[in-house]
Order: sequence, then structure tokens, then C-alpha cells
Amino acid sequence: MTALTYTLQDFVPQHSFTGPRIPVLKTLTPEEILSAVPGTQFEIDEQQDLKLVAMGVFQDQTTPIVLEGLSFNLKERANFGLQFIRCAEVTIRHCRFYGYNPDRFITHGATDSNVLFQDCPMVTLEGNEFGPNDGIGTDADVLNRCITIQGTPVGSTIYRITDNLFSSVNQGIVALGDVFGATPDQFYLEGNRFYDVQDNGLYLIRLGGATIRQNWFVKQEDEAIVLDGGQFLLEYNTFIDTKNRVLAVNGDHDGATTEAITFQYNTVGNTENSGYEGVLFYSRGQDKRDAQGQPVGWTYRVRTLQIRYNHYWHIQRSYHLFLLEEVDTFLFEYNRIEVPYSTGLGSAVLYFGNKQPITAGAVQHNQLHGDTFAR
Repeated sequence: MTALTYTLQDFVPQHSFTGPRIPVLKTLTPEEILSAVPGTQFEIDEQQDLKLVAMGVFQDQTTPIVLEGLSFNLKERANFGLQFIRCAEVTIRHCRFYGYNPDRFITHGATDSNVLFQDCPMVTLEGNEFGPNDGIGTDADVLNRCITIQGTPVGSTIYRITDNLFSSVNQGIVALGDVFGATPDQFYLEGNRFYDVQDNGLYLIRLGGATIRQNWFVKQEDEAIVLDGGQFLLEYNTFIDTKNRVLAVNGDHDGATTEAITFQYNTVGNTENSGYEGVLFYSRGQDKRDAQGQPVGWTYRVRTLQIRYNHYWHIQRSYHLFLLEEVDTFLFEYNRIEVPYSTGLGSAVLYFGNKQPITAGAVQHNQLHGDTFAR
């Protein structure tokens, strides 16, 4: 068995901000933020009993916005770091956002975020650092996000989120699509690192699609990724010590159908005695079943699901590895799965909870070590 290793240094903020410290006494204007020199540290003033909604708000900006080398510390006294509302083009590079706490000085809101984008069509986030933020758990009254993307932008949308660090946070990136017409090429996540995330690293709901490539998910307390919508390509990602599920296909709203998921060339594993389950696929809401095991709530449907060329090592099989629901076309090939002999003696590698027939599919050229198919 080949176990990947990592060091905590890979997930520690590296940016150094040595510029002026700017105490924030009120919500900053765009001019105040854009005029700051690189290295500037914006911090909400601790000497004041402040309860800000946001540190800064950009609204209806038609010219490109570029922020680089700035630090935003909420000091546990605001719901949001920065809000961008109907801004045509936003670029944020090498900035840091941290200091959220749902229990201190503020009234918790459902979309509390370090950065929120509302109706923004073109966004680039590169080399930024998020965390630490407080909020331990997955209950609604503590959930908060590093990044929220929502709304109905006018025109085509392009989101590029690359090489960012999310460390000791509650949620990483939440994108709520509705009529968000992104395709895999238009919503691109690459080279991001998620470490010690209490809820989800990525939560992509009703999204037109996304490319998720070469990201690291380490020590995820809940699902690493939750998604539904259009076409999703997940490749060359690394998942280590995911306590709940590596990938959950959302089934929590009526008509939850995802067009296509390709999950390939990924590495999924657990460190020795980590206590993590490592369940690889699961549907949110699929466990709403009656006494006969039939679905009584919403379940997901994936029209085309391909799971190819992945490596799974030291998987703790106390539950089915791939717990799937309704799938039209299914391909499971060239996967290498390594499971300790002492775990999971009643569970399956592949288990279809929904009894609907598969239109087309194949299971071929896979390597199973340490156990065999249970059923």
C-alpha cells in the first residue's frame, strides 16, 4: 500500500502582511479599499462595540476591480468581510480573510461569508488564504462560508478559483446556481487546499457544471464535496481523512438530476487509525426510506456517472464504499481499491439503493485488495 503523506506546513497561511494596520470603524467604501497599498491590514477596531454587516461593499461596479495583497480581519465583529453585488469583473489575489465567529457580537445569518458574490459574472480568486474562522459543527446556527457565490448574473459567467488555502474553517466554497449557466469550462477550481474543514469544502448546488482539478482535501469532518446540476469533471484530486463522504450528490430538493459526473485519476485514503469512514459516494437525502427500504423522500439521479482510474487506500469499510442511487449510464473501470481485511465484512464496494435499471454500463479492469465484493 502506498500512503500519501502531507505536512501541516502545507496548510499554514504563508502570506506576510507588513503594511499599515487600518482600524475599521465603519463599513469601508470601495475607494478606501482600492487605494490601500499592498500589505495593508484592515482590522475591525476592538475598542469599539461594533456590529458591522460587512467590512466593505462593492456594488454596481462596471469597471474591473482588482484587490491584491490585502488582509481583512473581522475580529469576530461582522457577518461579512467583503460583498460584491452586481460587479462586472472582480479579481482578488494573495489576500487573507479571517476572524469570523457566529457567537460573538453579531446576529448569525445564513449567508455569512468572508467574501460574497451576488450577481457577478466574472470572478478570479487566486492565491488567497481563508481562516481561521470559528463555528464548529454543521447546524444552521453556526454554518458560515469562506466564499459564497449566488444570484443570476447577466451574460456569460466565468469563475476561476485557483491555488487558494482554506484552513480551520467551517465551510469552504458555496455556490448556489439556480439559473447560473456555468459549464465545466466556466466554473474552474484548481490547486486549492482544504484543511480542517468542519462542514463542506465545496457545496455546489444547481450549478451548470464545474471542473474540479488537482485540489487537496485533508481532514474533512463532513462531506468534502456536495454537488448537483449539470456536468462535473473531478480529476487528479487528493482526499485524505474525509470523515463522512468524499463526494455526495445532492438529493435534497425535488427533481435533483445531475447530467454527468466524471470522477477520475483521484486518490482517496485514510491515515492509519484515523477513525475516518472514507465513504466515497453518497446521496444526501437518500436515507429517507420506509421500513421496506423504499425511498420516501427525494433521491438523486445522475444520467451519466463515470468512476475511472482512481486509487483508494486504507479505506475503513464500515459502510458501502459506493452507495449509489438512480443512474442511467454507469462506468466503473481501472480503479484500485485497498481495504484492510479486518473491516467492512458485510458491506459492498458497489451498492445501488434505487432499484431502477441502468440503461448502459460496465464494471471492468478494477483491482480489489484486502476484500472482495460483498454483494
